[in-house]
Amino acid sequence: MLPFTAWLPGQEGGNSVSDILIEMVTMTIPYESLASFNETASQWQVEGGQYTVMVAKNAADMKPLTSTVNIEGKVTEAVRPSLLPEQK
Repeated sequence: MLPFTAWLPGQEGGNSVSDILIEMVTMTIPYESLASFNETASQWQVEGGQYTVMVAKNAADMKPLTSTVNIEGKVTEAVRPSLLPEQK
């Protein structure tokens, strides 16, 4: 699982910056959701590297909250090639 935490600005409750309510939101993204299929190796794998996670009200929101995470690459599932004959 890939944890992601963002601070969401709330509504102003007074006249100063310290009166603005802030909410922390944490969401967990299943690691396997980041995998893509490598046809040559016949496996699902996550490419390691730096990912940017963005959260917004909708796809047109021009000010998403962003967080950058570093992910270690690994194979999530190896499968037998379906178009090749079974090996004995």
